Amino acid sequence: MFRDGPNQYWNTIDTLSIQSIELVRGQGSALYGSDAIGCTLNVLTKRPVYSDSEGAIHGGRIYGRYATAEDSYTGRVEGYISEKDHYGLLLGFSRKDYEDLTVAGLGRQLNTGYDEWDADAKFEYFLKPDTRLTVLHQQVHQNDAWRTHKTIFGTSFPGSTIGDEQRR
Repeated sequence: MFRDGPNQYWNTIDTLSIQSIELVRGQGSALYGSDAIGCTLNVLTKRPVYSDSEGAIHGGRIYGRYATAEDSYTGRVEGYISEKDHYGLLLGFSRKDYEDLTVAGLGRQLNTGYDEWDADAKFEYFLKPDTRLTVLHQQVHQNDAWRTHKTIFGTSFPGSTIGDEQRR
């Protein structure tokens, strides 16, 4: 569901590519824009793996998950190559398939399911031991992600109504 305000695009961040999230307290509007009122969340993506010793290394990781609540499959494959204090490259691909939600007391929520694929690449080049140049690309594709609250397929909750659109 997309809404007005600064939080509507959190679903376009591939959670499987995140290394950590920092909460920066205080007003951050001077650095991060007018919507950063009480705090700013800084999402840090994964970095290539580096060896403690000299020489190049390479490897990869695979992650998979199945959840019965929304009958979903998620997975990620990533690979890296790096050389300590010289360079590092990380490539990742994620795939997600969410079926319609089934909610207690409401039943199946039609058109709430969607599928998604994500791709990312991060290259780090060390200019000095304490300075690195980072180039990053992230891409998210969501298919059939309906805005069901605006359509006739929505379910009303106390204080809300369903929409009148056939599709959105």
